[in-house]
Amino acid sequence: HRRSLPSQVLEMFRKLAIEESPMVRRAAATRLAEICSVLSDAKIRDVMLPLYLHLTQDVEQDSIRVQAIKSSEPILRVGGLTGSDVGSKYQRYITDKSWRVRVAVSESLPAVARGLSSKDDYDKAAELFTSLLSDNESEVRHATAAYSAAIATVLAERSPSFSEWTAEVPYPTVKALVFDESCSNRVELATVLMEHARPLGKAKTVELLLEQGTVALLLEDSPTNLRLAVISKLLLMLEVVGPQSGALLALFVKLADDKNWRIRHAIMLMLPQLASLLPTDDFDTKFVSGTGGFQSRAEDSSALVRCDWVVTVAKIVEAHSKLGYNLSWLKANVVPVLEKLAEKKQNYQLRAVLLHAAAELAKHLKGCGVLEGSLMPKAIEMCGDRVPNLRLLAAQSLGKCGASSTGYLEPAFVTSQVKPALVLLGDDADLLRALRTVELSGLAGGGGAGLDAVRDWGDELSLGEQQRLGFARVLVS
Repeated sequence: HRRSLPSQVLEMFRKLAIEESPMVRRAAATRLAEICSVLSDAKIRDVMLPLYLHLTQDVEQDSIRVQAIKSSEPILRVGGLTGSDVGSKYQRYITDKSWRVRVAVSESLPAVARGLSSKDDYDKAAELFTSLLSDNESEVRHATAAYSAAIATVLAERSPSFSEWTAEVPYPTVKALVFDESCSNRVELATVLMEHARPLGKAKTVELLLEQGTVALLLEDSPTNLRLAVISKLLLMLEVVGPQSGALLALFVKLADDKNWRIRHAIMLMLPQLASLLPTDDFDTKFVSGTGGFQSRAEDSSALVRCDWVVTVAKIVEAHSKLGYNLSWLKANVVPVLEKLAEKKQNYQLRAVLLHAAAELAKHLKGCGVLEGSLMPKAIEMCGDRVPNLRLLAAQSLGKCGASSTGYLEPAFVTSQVKPALVLLGDDADLLRALRTVELSGLAGGGGAGLDAVRDWGDELSLGEQQRLGFARVLVS
């Protein structure tokens, strides 16, 4: 419990922190912050501060100094960064002979800054960080740059003046490293560069990242992992500059149809968040309809993109039905796509998207006639397809949609259409052979099971059994 550490335990920790064994001292240094979290400010000042100074000046091993410096936040919150002995010593650690110690200072500075309370302390934290960014060791410069967005965010929250410091010091330093192909952590730093948007604020973000073409340039011909790092922070940037930013939205639209499937996939997964930020008509115009739009991802060359297209549609509807992404939206923008897929006679993988979508979206489409009038008849037709894998997928889709526990389909339709189709699959030699191979032959047996059973197998099968069923689909593909 906070502030209730028994004095005997604290005394035991104090003795361990000054032990002769370096391993024990290092362990104590690692736990400094944790111990401080259950102590009063007075106890931190009287007991922990002397131990902190002892450990951060350990002459035997720099690893002890490193661990102690990482716990600086509670110590400096109590002691202060300026006008105190402990603060003065902390400042000198940026010139420690060990580069690992200097990196530890840069790692600790964001947390230290968060615990400070005076303008002088904030200025000193910025000064120390600036010095570390220009350290003579590349390891220190690169490691410090990785924490630049974190400390800039803390300082900008304390005082708007640090937005200008962010634009003049850490941002250009990190930008130079990201564009330096020899920099070993440029992918990580690309993420950090984008995270500067928050401390920079709207005006500076638009100027430095958008108008100067920084983001667009990084998204052009950079390695895929670096592009993905930038993309992962585009929503953060959109929050800062606002959904009215035509330049940023244009980047989203362009990337949504990128030749690299990993880029298309990453943008597609962001669509549920974009749907919440944009007016429905605007979202539909930019991201749903048109060549290369969201609808075309149902026919994507990547199986993962096609599969997650269905998941993304479901997330948009489930999260934002009150914004207009409801049954009417599905009927206008998704159902026609699925009906078109059913006509792809030469590509069973595209037709499989309809089966997946019907099962995932059935709860949103029930009662409107789309399932019984369009999607399920097409699924029933696929029960007789020459591709065994498609027949198995059709059986799964019909089983889930027709299960009485879900109530997605009209009972009369289940009796007259679904069950007869599944009965025909009950003697399917290809499917039975695949189920026996993965030791799921019981699913084709009696007792209410069988390939003609109308049940929601996703709820009834264990994860392991579902995985083996996936293997069965591979066997019949």
